[in-house]
Amino acid sequence: MRNISRPLAKGLIIVGRQGLIIEINPRTEQLFGYGQDELVGRPVELLLPGQFHELHRKHRENYFAAPRNRSMGAGLNLAGRRKDGSESPVEVSLTYARGTQRGDLVVAAVIDISERVALEREVRRAETVASLGTVAAGIAHDLNNPLQIIRSRAELLLELPNSTPASELNEDLTAIHRQAQRAGLIVEEFLGWSRKRDKTLAPVNLNRLVERSVLLVGGQMRKAYQHRDEFGW
Repeated sequence: MRNISRPLAKGLIIVGRQGLIIEINPRTEQLFGYGQDELVGRPVELLLPGQFHELHRKHRENYFAAPRNRSMGAGLNLAGRRKDGSESPVEVSLTYARGTQRGDLVVAAVIDISERVALEREVRRAETVASLGTVAAGIAHDLNNPLQIIRSRAELLLELPNSTPASELNEDLTAIHRQAQRAGLIVEEFLGWSRKRDKTLAPVNLNRLVERSVLLVGGQMRKAYQHRDEFGW
C-alpha cells in the first residue's frame, strides 16, 4: 500500500474482513476531510451517510462471503460523507486481496464525481429548456389559429348593421364560442402539464393521454409530416 499511497485522483481505502479501515492514501484524506489517524481502526461505514450504515454492513458481509473485483452499486446513486457532514456523489470499485499478511482485504477505489454530476444536471436542464421552447412555440401556433378565427368573426359582427336579424348572427357567434372553447382547452392542458405533481401509480386512459398530447403538439406533428412529404422521406 505504501507504494500506491502517493497522491492519486482516486481515494484508496484498505478494509479488513471486520469492516475496519486499515489504511488510506492522501487523496482519501482530501476527499473526506479526515486524517489517517482518525480513520484507521474505524468502521468504513463512517464514510457513508448514516441511513446506509446498516445496509452497507450487510453488503460488506455478503461481499466477503463471495468476493470478486467489481464496481460497487452499479445503477445506484452512491454518496460519501465528509467529516463536516456534507455529502458528495462518488463512484467506488472494489479489489479483493486474499491471504495477505494482514488477512483478507478489500481495496476500495473512490472517485468524487460531483463535477460530472453537476455537468450532467446542467445538460439535462438545457435539454429541458430547449424542449419547453419547442413545445411553447407549437402551443403558440395552435392557439393562434382559433384566436384568428375569433378575431375575424368578431370583426364581421361589428361591421354588420344593427338591424341584422339574430338568426344571421348565430353562425358567427357559434364559431366564436367553439374556437374560444378550443383555445381554453389548449391553455388548460398546457397548465396541467406544467404543474408539479407528486408521483403516483394509477391506471391511465391512453386514448385520453394521446388526445391531450395531440392537442398540445398536434400542430408541430402536422408540420413535421408535411415537411417529410415535401422531401419524399
